Amino acid sequence: MDQHPSPRSLWLMALRPHILVVADEESIAKGLKFNFELEGYEAVIVGDGPAALQHFENHPGGVDVVVLHLMLPGMSGYEICRALRERDPQVAILVLSARTLSEARAHAFDCGTDQYMTKPFALP
Repeated sequence: MDQHPSPRSLWLMALRPHILVVADEESIAKGLKFNFELEGYEAVIVGDGPAALQHFENHPGGVDVVVLHLMLPGMSGYEICRALRERDPQVAILVLSARTLSEARAHAFDCGTDQYMTKPFALP
């Protein structure tokens, strides 16, 4: 069976906004992906900073929104946010974090995030 998408499938995928979920907590990442896809978005999960940057580089202009956890292995969400913002000043970045201190929130905004949401949160 051919594993390559048809031109029509590629065209339809291009119409769906692309969300990059950067999270190492598999249950949360899968839950976000499931809900985003139910709403008609294309969602991709990566588990760390280097994978996020690689995906971003491999899809120039193809990522519409980044949902980013702050506490990740190897590279912090703050570092990832700065690196993504340098590559694309227009991409929307939403930080999801268990950190509720105003200093953490302020630092995320200083790094370039557009929005900051604390965990836990509920999905409808």
